[in-house]
Amino acid sequence: MENDTRQLTRDDWEHIVRAGIHAFFVHMWAFVKARSVRILLLGGILYLLWRLQTVVTTVIAAGILASAAGAFVDPMMRFKPLMKIPRHTRRAIATGIVLSAILAALVGIVVVFLQPFQVEFKNLINDWPNIQAQITKQTEQLKTTWEGLPDWVQKLAPQGGGGSKTGGAEQSPEIGKSITTYLTGLVSKTLSAAAHIVELILVPVMAYYFIVDGRDLKREFLRFLPVRQQRLAHAVMMEGALIMRSFLIAQFVLAAIAGVVIGVLLGVFQIKYALTLALIAAVTRVVPVIGPLLGGIPLGILVFVQCSSSGNYGSLIIILGLFTLMHLAESKIITPMILGDRLHLHAVIVIIALLVGGEFFGLMGMFLAAPVAALGRLLLMHYYVYPLQARQRKADHMSRAVKANTPQA
Repeated sequence: MENDTRQLTRDDWEHIVRAGIHAFFVHMWAFVKARSVRILLLGGILYLLWRLQTVVTTVIAAGILASAAGAFVDPMMRFKPLMKIPRHTRRAIATGIVLSAILAALVGIVVVFLQPFQVEFKNLINDWPNIQAQITKQTEQLKTTWEGLPDWVQKLAPQGGGGSKTGGAEQSPEIGKSITTYLTGLVSKTLSAAAHIVELILVPVMAYYFIVDGRDLKREFLRFLPVRQQRLAHAVMMEGALIMRSFLIAQFVLAAIAGVVIGVLLGVFQIKYALTLALIAAVTRVVPVIGPLLGGIPLGILVFVQCSSSGNYGSLIIILGLFTLMHLAESKIITPMILGDRLHLHAVIVIIALLVGGEFFGLMGMFLAAPVAALGRLLLMHYYVYPLQARQRKADHMSRAVKANTPQA
């Protein structure tokens, strides 16, 4: 029996590839043409948001502050001396008291810690050449110890730079320079965003009106939507506000725990620059996922230098071990208790959002990245995924009903 199959020639493969590419572009054009208005509208909205990024950041920051402060406004409105006052006036008074207390607490923290931090940070800058010398010395000692190990142990580690023993020493300045450049750029973006003093002043003002007139603002916004979508939009807004409130409370609680624990821990072991490291740990802890790593790098370097120079490796192990336990307790116990699973975001999505937010808005963008991504996911699920799943279930149900009513031959 002869075999009818034959090998495809080069012309056949070219025809298949061209047909596939043509079919792809035909389907893409049909997709774009059918949704051209939506795509143009989405592109226009994204461009407008990009041009008004400072305004968008201000509104989001005010919304987050309003969501967090609202958790304290509602209980205060039930305070007996205020019950005889009309509801709107009572809400305005409670909001003013809560926001004033928050601002007073922030000012008090700055006043109490600013001068000691300035002195300690100045000492750190002056002592930085000695720290670099200690790092170099400890690196050379580790290198000498490594070279004294048996050859079979050294072969277990990958050799970089063609097996050169000095490759790591030559690359370390470049690595340090890259890290310094990245951190400098991040701080410059943060300071650039903070330079908009008018927007910073408007944040608590807008938060005040968001809390006091929140219901009226929601009602005005819902009027622009079709009646059949108003209930869903209201539910999405309530769920989004809950996400914002839970996230902000969780991050500030974690930041306070990190700052206090690190400050006390380093103070007990008499580590220099304890206040600076505690503030760094608190500030970086508000950034999800990678925040503890950012705060742990300077902590680990300075603790290692000070403990190794005095030969106190036991304190080094204890400090790093307690820091690791604190991070595990925060991520596995405290965060689930406060935040739960409301974000519904994978760690990879959070990291991508953090990188994007840090690129455009510095530390403030990294802080806002996770809740904004969670809100984006919330809108996508309610307005695209859930309706699509509902249509698919309806189509499957109708298909099964047709098959059940079709007589078999």
